[in-house]
Amino acid sequence: MCRNRLVAYQKNKIKGFKMRKDIHPKVVDCSVTCACGNEFMIRSDNEKMSIDICNECHPFFTGSEKIVDAAGRVEKFKNKYKLG
Repeated sequence: MCRNRLVAYQKNKIKGFKMRKDIHPKVVDCSVTCACGNEFMIRSDNEKMSIDICNECHPFFTGSEKIVDAAGRVEKFKNKYKLG
């Protein structure tokens, strides 16, 4: 622990410092709906949430990700290291 934090902790401990109660938001089950129609549950302070993209429709997770090639860089790399 940092010296300043330790000193502050000890001062508060001596004074009888008490933490505030009921300052955190209430956490509930949240229904998340994606634009693609996928629905799943998480825990949040909101009851409902709508999102534009999820793991079911994102190109990285679906395997339909495309590499944007600028001036043949990918081909140069593949040829240099004989990858394909």
